[in-house]
Amino acid sequence: MIDRETKSIHALVSEAITSHLGDISALPQAVQSKVQSVYHAFFTAYLGICRLKRPQMTVETEVFNDLDPEALDCMQHCFSDYQHLFRQFEVLNRRVRALLAIDGERFPFEFQACVGDLLSDRPVFPSESILEEILETSQSNP
Repeated sequence: MIDRETKSIHALVSEAITSHLGDISALPQAVQSKVQSVYHAFFTAYLGICRLKRPQMTVETEVFNDLDPEALDCMQHCFSDYQHLFRQFEVLNRRVRALLAIDGERFPFEFQACVGDLLSDRPVFPSESILEEILETSQSNP
């Protein structure tokens, strides 16, 4: 039996995916599963940090369109276990947005390459953010 908190987190993850990425139902099932997995891990950690700040907070009372900057800062800098989750969340969002922008019918090879990158977790260095990627990678792998 699934408890109320678990149901709430599943609903939250679905709502957050839609809010941050839009409709991902046309993407391959493996991509959808990856997105759900990363979002679930990220928002479970995020909720834990938010509860440290506001113990009375519940999944139902939290709004996730605008993430709490202090909680995000903690995830990026204070809690080393959460740094990976934050980085994975950020990279996944960037990759899914790029994937959603590709017409898979017209550009099947590019679409599949993007799917492969997303599922493999290989680092990607787009030209506009190469320095940011290098700095983030070096900070997360001391």
